[in-house]
Amino acid sequence: MTGSIDKPTPPRRSPWLRRGRLENIAVGLIGLGFLMMFQPFALSLYTYSFVTLLAGTAMFIIVSKFPEETMAEIRVENLQKSFGSFNAVQNSNFVVEDGEFLALLGPSGCGKTTTLRMIAGLELPSSGQILLDQKDVTMRRARDRDIAFVFQMFALYPHMNVRKNISYPLVNQGLPKAEIAVRVEETAKLLQISHLLDRSVSGLAGGDRQRVALGRAIVRRPACFLMD
Repeated sequence: MTGSIDKPTPPRRSPWLRRGRLENIAVGLIGLGFLMMFQPFALSLYTYSFVTLLAGTAMFIIVSKFPEETMAEIRVENLQKSFGSFNAVQNSNFVVEDGEFLALLGPSGCGKTTTLRMIAGLELPSSGQILLDQKDVTMRRARDRDIAFVFQMFALYPHMNVRKNISYPLVNQGLPKAEIAVRVEETAKLLQISHLLDRSVSGLAGGDRQRVALGRAIVRRPACFLMD
């Protein structure tokens, strides 16, 4: 894979502008409360301003505990990977913004999988930089990058059922059993595989196995997804 992916580069959004919809509503309520408090036209609104401020503040505190629905920006700069005399990836440059979906297209052997593996930390580049949310992760281990990788061959655990396959990364993270159960059920419902949770993966059709692999990635709520 050689060269750059050219596209307009939008200005970097601050974490404040990336907050969830409910948090923005809470901020709006707080602002409305202050307007009601200091407006000189209707004194009756003065009393309601305290209720509005209290409601907005309470909502902001509660919603701020929720995880933000954002993805990390991926920035690849002059990335290269050589295997001996063979250049698998040469001078690759692109940016994937928060919320964007980018597909790498090309013939077999052009470096698509190698590029994904380098971003995920499964391969080290020969040169160049990989940045996640402006942090240089080029030489970081895969476990320190918070990236979910869906392998081309799914890489499911044949001795585990669907539920245990999906929950495996959460168990490794040491999350409480109750939270794991809720997140697995939510993910299975999203992918329409709730009826398969107690089935062995070895007996599943190819499409269902693919959805289990996707579920194992989604359930983590990672910084970004890579799908080979």
